Amino acid sequence: MLTPEYYESCSELILQQYADLEDAILRDIIRRIMKTGVVTESAKWQAEMLQEAGLVYNDIVKSVSQHTGMIAEEVQRLFEDAGVETVEADNVVYRQMDKEPKSLLLSAPMMQVLEAGYRKTLGQLDNLTATMPSAGQRMYINACNQAYMKVTSGAFSYQQAVMQAVKETAASGLKVVEYDSGRSDRLEVAVLRAVRTGVAQTCREVGRMNAEENGCELMEITAHSGARPEHARWQGQLVDLTGRRRGETIDGLRVLSLSDIGYGQITGFGGVNCRHDWYPYFEGYSVPNYTQERLEELNARNIEYNGKMHTQYEISQMQRAQERKIRELKRRAVTWDETAKTSSDAEIKSAAQKKYTDSAVKLKAAEQKLSDFCKATGQDRDRFREQVNGFGRPQAQRAVWTAKKSQKALTFGSDSGIMKTQKASSGGKIQWKPKGKDLTAEQRRELTEYASSKGITLTGLAGTDVDAELLKEAVDDAAFILDLHPELRGSSGNPFTIKIVNGMDANDFAMTYKRERNIIRLNANAYRDKQKLQEEYQRLVDLKWFVQGTSYRSIIKHELGHVYANVHKIDGLKLAKDLLQMSGDETLMYVMDNLSLYSGCYSDGSEIISEVFSSYYGGNPKAFERNFIALLKEDG
Repeated sequence: MLTPEYYESCSELILQQYADLEDAILRDIIRRIMKTGVVTESAKWQAEMLQEAGLVYNDIVKSVSQHTGMIAEEVQRLFEDAGVETVEADNVVYRQMDKEPKSLLLSAPMMQVLEAGYRKTLGQLDNLTATMPSAGQRMYINACNQAYMKVTSGAFSYQQAVMQAVKETAASGLKVVEYDSGRSDRLEVAVLRAVRTGVAQTCREVGRMNAEENGCELMEITAHSGARPEHARWQGQLVDLTGRRRGETIDGLRVLSLSDIGYGQITGFGGVNCRHDWYPYFEGYSVPNYTQERLEELNARNIEYNGKMHTQYEISQMQRAQERKIRELKRRAVTWDETAKTSSDAEIKSAAQKKYTDSAVKLKAAEQKLSDFCKATGQDRDRFREQVNGFGRPQAQRAVWTAKKSQKALTFGSDSGIMKTQKASSGGKIQWKPKGKDLTAEQRRELTEYASSKGITLTGLAGTDVDAELLKEAVDDAAFILDLHPELRGSSGNPFTIKIVNGMDANDFAMTYKRERNIIRLNANAYRDKQKLQEEYQRLVDLKWFVQGTSYRSIIKHELGHVYANVHKIDGLKLAKDLLQMSGDETLMYVMDNLSLYSGCYSDGSEIISEVFSSYYGGNPKAFERNFIALLKEDG
């Protein structure tokens, strides 16, 4: 009997070797793209491309041949260790029952099963390995062809076409398993499935044969938290290998047949990625390992995250998704770094370095998000799952330094606040203009009346030193949105309010709280110095933290996006997911790439709608922002 944890980790060494091989191939493809470039003469282009593709294929074959020996050796060791552990664990029970069980090495039938399972799995891995050269070659040819077509169309420059080819290569990875449906799997997914499933099926069959040799008809299925719903129905129960006692209840456990648990089926017990196992059970002697209460606990929604209760399975899937995102970002960083190092074109080199910086920033954000997630849900962080070949300690330290230098290392955990950078340009908080003389009574009256004429209540002016004209602009920007969305104005007893706040964190321009559905708080420090506010906002736009094309006048529009979401109870992430037809993680990655870094920095997507408002009403909105607003209007 093998534990669920064993199945979870058994393939890690094999997977690492395949990951190393994939990353080496991807870096080689990038180097080839940089070397080949794009030319305008079709014949010359085709000749150079095909010549380089041939070199890519030969180099990949060489890399594969260097790895396959190690992979075969590791697979064999894995199967032998798993088989021995399975038999020895079960033999402890048989000896207690005065049986004389054989060791694995002395049982010819069990050794044949083990050998057959090993050969089958190795054959699947060999097939994956065999597809890698042609997959890499196709990727290279497709990338070069796409770049060539873009340049010759006149719609893209040479640099734009090459950068897009590199980006697509880095993002896709080697998809070596293609199905009739058109779907394809990444290498790591295919390897994990092949190894885990092969080990599990083989060891369960060895366990079944061992039971039959020792006259054992009943097997108890293991149970674990996070089981798939269809597997949770039969985990912790008994299976009669003969099927004769199906439907009975023994020691409080239901007796099932092999067909009941889908034995031998892809989606059943011992199927793809199944982590359940079984071990011998003797009525009258054995004691159930799982009570009904314990099974209910394993399947319960007892982990809170983001205000919702989740099962262990759901939490584990969230963690796996975040780990995949980190690996993807590491590959992006390695790829852009390789591009910057190998390109001889100054423009491409500069653009690739900027892309590397963006990837480093997003990587640090994703790692912080995963760390916070694990702390909030009580999970252990598995750094092995985050590893990428070519991204070791030196690369990690460089990524941290790059993120800090660019002042874009993100923090998480708050639903409010328009700017949450760890460090400002001075190395600490933004240094605003020192406080001067407070507004006079006449200035306060004039500002209050001006806001009132726009249907807005202005408070917090007493004892405040702000730029009166800057504050009038803020009122105008709020009134502009309120006229378009009058439902946000509130009621006569609870009017829309702009509140000036002294003592707000220096790195916050403005804030909106969910519990205050129609109040925007402005930082008195920020609204004291118009030139400084313009400069700091533009600096963050240049860093892609805020939406390109917006100005400091979008601060109010951003906050009114939060007000809109609070009033209408809009789930911005769900709306964006529906619009893009992507998963949550893919959606956050998309908006960080195409809207702003800030729009995707919170896992709940709470900043998406506010950054859409900022862009749509105060910038140069793209199709995503226009379609997002259109959906809001339909829902409204």
